[in-house]
Amino acid sequence: MDTHVFFLIIRNEMKLQMRSWVFRFFVVLSLVGVVVCQMYRQGGDDIHWKMVGLPCSIPLVNAYLFSLVQSLFLIVIMSDFPRRLVRSGLRDGVLVRPFGNTLYYWGSLTGVFLSFMAVCLSVMFVVILVVHSVSLAPFRLGYYLFYLLTLTIPCWVFVAGLMVFLSSYVSRLMALLAGILWGLGGFWLLPYVGHGTFDFFAVGVPNLFSDMVGHINLSAYLFHRLIYFFAGIGFLLLGLGKLGRIPNREIRGICHWCGLVALVMGLGCLFLLEYSYRDDRIVRHEWKNAFERYWNETTCRVKNHRIRLAQSDNVLEIGSDMTVYNPQSTALDSIVLFLNPGLHIRELRCGAEDLSYTRSGQVVVVRCSLPAADSLVLHWEYGGTVDDRICDLHLSDKEYENVFHADNFFPTGRRGAFVHKDILLLTPACMWYPAASPPVNPLCETFTHWDFTLFQLTVVSPSQCCVVSQGRCDRRGDFVCFSSCLSPGISVYAANVDSYSLPLHQTLKLDCYVGEWGKILKKCFGKVNRSAFSRYMQEDGMRRIGYDPDDYKAVLWNETGNARVVCVETPVSFVPSGYRKEPIDVKVEPGMFFCPEYMFFQSYYTGSLSGDFRIYDDCNQAFRDLFMNMFVSMKMRGSHPLPGLDKRVLPVVRHAANTVFMLPRGRVYSEKYPFMGDALELLRRVDKQQLFSVEDIAHVSKNGNVYDCLIGRTLEEILADDTLDEGLKYEALAVKVKELWSYITIVAPESEFAVSLDSILAVSVGEVNYDSLVVCWNRRWQMNMDSMVHSWQAARHTHYFRVKDAVRYYDEQTGLHRLDALVRNMGNCGGIFSIECGSLMTRKNVHAYFAPHEAKYLSLIVQGASRDADWMAGNSSDKIGYMYAYLSTNRPIAWWGDNKRCSPEMAASWKPGFVCRTISDEEFEKSDENIWLVDDTDAGFEVKNNNESWFQRKFGKKPTYRVITRAGRSSRWVPVYNVSACGDSIRGYHCISGGRGESTATWRVALPKGNYEVWVKVFKDYITTFPGIKTFPSSVVNYYTVCYGDKQEKVELSLDEELVGISSGWVSLGNFDFPGGEVRVVLSDKEINRDKDIAIIADAVKFVRLE
Repeated sequence: MDTHVFFLIIRNEMKLQMRSWVFRFFVVLSLVGVVVCQMYRQGGDDIHWKMVGLPCSIPLVNAYLFSLVQSLFLIVIMSDFPRRLVRSGLRDGVLVRPFGNTLYYWGSLTGVFLSFMAVCLSVMFVVILVVHSVSLAPFRLGYYLFYLLTLTIPCWVFVAGLMVFLSSYVSRLMALLAGILWGLGGFWLLPYVGHGTFDFFAVGVPNLFSDMVGHINLSAYLFHRLIYFFAGIGFLLLGLGKLGRIPNREIRGICHWCGLVALVMGLGCLFLLEYSYRDDRIVRHEWKNAFERYWNETTCRVKNHRIRLAQSDNVLEIGSDMTVYNPQSTALDSIVLFLNPGLHIRELRCGAEDLSYTRSGQVVVVRCSLPAADSLVLHWEYGGTVDDRICDLHLSDKEYENVFHADNFFPTGRRGAFVHKDILLLTPACMWYPAASPPVNPLCETFTHWDFTLFQLTVVSPSQCCVVSQGRCDRRGDFVCFSSCLSPGISVYAANVDSYSLPLHQTLKLDCYVGEWGKILKKCFGKVNRSAFSRYMQEDGMRRIGYDPDDYKAVLWNETGNARVVCVETPVSFVPSGYRKEPIDVKVEPGMFFCPEYMFFQSYYTGSLSGDFRIYDDCNQAFRDLFMNMFVSMKMRGSHPLPGLDKRVLPVVRHAANTVFMLPRGRVYSEKYPFMGDALELLRRVDKQQLFSVEDIAHVSKNGNVYDCLIGRTLEEILADDTLDEGLKYEALAVKVKELWSYITIVAPESEFAVSLDSILAVSVGEVNYDSLVVCWNRRWQMNMDSMVHSWQAARHTHYFRVKDAVRYYDEQTGLHRLDALVRNMGNCGGIFSIECGSLMTRKNVHAYFAPHEAKYLSLIVQGASRDADWMAGNSSDKIGYMYAYLSTNRPIAWWGDNKRCSPEMAASWKPGFVCRTISDEEFEKSDENIWLVDDTDAGFEVKNNNESWFQRKFGKKPTYRVITRAGRSSRWVPVYNVSACGDSIRGYHCISGGRGESTATWRVALPKGNYEVWVKVFKDYITTFPGIKTFPSSVVNYYTVCYGDKQEKVELSLDEELVGISSGWVSLGNFDFPGGEVRVVLSDKEINRDKDIAIIADAVKFVRLE
């Protein structure tokens, strides 16, 4: 190759690019747009912490933004590249005599490449100079170079090759369209589909650097980048074949075959990457099947466990002496234990006798019988590498392979253990020691059993400077020993980090083990007044994290004289299993919680870390804010370099480190109901009176999904369903636990049962047998707890309730409130019906159980105080609240009833109390024969949508129920749930935006001849929500037409005149003489001012015969 000619071609191509307006615009947009965007998102104080949390954050964002802009312009430039090369006159400026196609082609490509790289380096220099000068993120030049080589350059090669190849074989327009679609897909969709394999920007592949372990996903990331690098090279080589200037057949043939080889290599990398995910899935499924084959709730326990741990690089050598106990009343034929599949058993004996065993994945079946109430001492020698794929075996493949964790730009991957020379991190989740129960039941997380064991751990000659575990630490030369109290598991953390201690209480301290992050904290908060901070935590801080300062003494991990909470900094990719079922970012073990390095997942802002505090009060306040942010639950959102795209991920509630204070000392075990441990612990902690929220009343979608999930299935069926999300299962259990409380408190006093439950779970240490507990409760309150629990967990909630004649009274003189109602269970299974009473701070609930098809008269009288006007408007906060049946097919789940005045004579005999009396079906069904009611759910109701567009008529789906009226304008009638509306199992109405009268709602009924008064249920409301508007609209007129025989009578109903001080009610249209036959009442969508924000509402029509 003539290098002189090659460089001449390069120089000529770079000149051509600099003269192009497209390239000049690219230069300006890159230098200004990328730098300004990074300055806005990653400079200054009030920014999302993830954007600067790691040293690699700014380099990664810089490479991504530049690659994004580069790709868009490269698509335009390279789509015209093949035609430009053969266009007459463009090559004359290089040499007058001919030269080969290959030289010309690669020289021009190199010129374009160097032009883009010059812009890239300029952008990097400006970002380093400007953004890093004001950002808290540390500067590491190596990260810029790494992302340049692995992200920016492969993106350039792939996009350039793809566009050259496509433009050589199809029209430029088709090539542009294909390139733009793929680019937009990589920007908007492809990172979140599958494993992010088809996203050439690599957003969906974990690509962060950890100060503790280096790159968190280097091999998979490099395979991903090689896919696009080889594919781009292949496309570039194949694109040479269509350059028809000079044949050069031999060279073109070589390039053609080399291009095919490069494409095959890219496809090979793609296969290897996807195969690694497939292999992980197969292995995890085998381990899950092994558990299913061997697991039985009738199993042994481990009384005490002495572990001796030694580490050599990434290999562990462990010895265990464990006492296995059989608490059952029958002998065990074999002993089933669990151990990480990567750890190989070298010796297993009892005393001097070697024991035979079989192994399937993580399951070890020891061929040794264990009589009832007997124990056995087993000695183990095992070692190898820890396979952390065993962690979170209960998760589905999709959940396990999710690398984003409530984010949309910084995927962190998933690691459950680390064994390196610089860090050792093992938790019970990775099964690094033999256990009688797995850390989580892979068939159902809620069925997990806690095995309380007395652990003793000895770490031999650790290579790290700090070693941490539960219990007391005792250093003896090269040995670090830990002895702990009863615990369901033990963890070990060893790293080359610094330790810091903070006083949380008089006898409770927080020990922090952190690396580079600790140095930043020490620099910023070196002036923190320790005594002032300790005083703040004792007086207010502990309560703010949801815990009484003295109650930590009752938690599981507290040891007398060694009361401490341990915080350890972990690699950013560490995602262990927790004892809580909600998605949480700070995971806990007994007395220990794990914080990602640089507190990467925290949702605070950098303002508290940006200054040199000169005033002690400011320094203390900033430190308290930072500290409380770590402990207090809050909502967090995703992050993205481009403003607005971080909101694509819905905010999730982050349950922070205060969960370490919620681990109970005792746990209930039931062989019959494996979920009872979680259920009773939830029952102890939840607000039993807050059985529903305001959203539940309207059946908001989030809560509605939970209630709908419970219909038609038992609790055990739901918990064992692999297709359901674990978060949904947990919410379903929480809802069912509140129902269990309703069952129990019908028989047992609330306060006494709550005290009993607290004494069992908060005072007792270790395992509590459920059967023994039931015997005690049955004897104390003369109830059949086992039968009650069986009915509760077997309920399928296919029933619904009908409520009739619900009336509320209020007596001003005595301040008494009264609610009377007739209620009937219309289904084939029993259910709970409840009434709320009291104020917001003293809320109580009364419950009644209804057998299938049972009808009851309910009457509740409470003492309250309220102004009469407020009560009539339904605004009182100290009275009888909603009636509700939150586990039924009723939608919405609540009822209100009608407000009526009462005379002093009527209220004279009232006494506070609750009356629940069974009535006959005839008494409940008794109704006035002179009343006909047509609801919008009846067959006699229909709507006509004449405002629909052609597209809506042809392709529009049938409207589904809205949970609120104010969900947006609608040109057609849409159904809406409403507590005050008429109906049976479903109560709601139809609404539409105010229009011209073209759409109608019609009620039809066949009536005998007679004189009737026609009533309509009307509502005043908006269909959209705007800031600053009134609560309810004014000047609303409904236009009705009553059709009977050959007559039509129009009625204009002014809701301002008919609904005074209230927003809904029954209003009369007048008296009519019907000749007999069909009668129609038609409501038009006409709005007098044509205001589309006004809701025209159609609910029910009532016909009352007067003669």
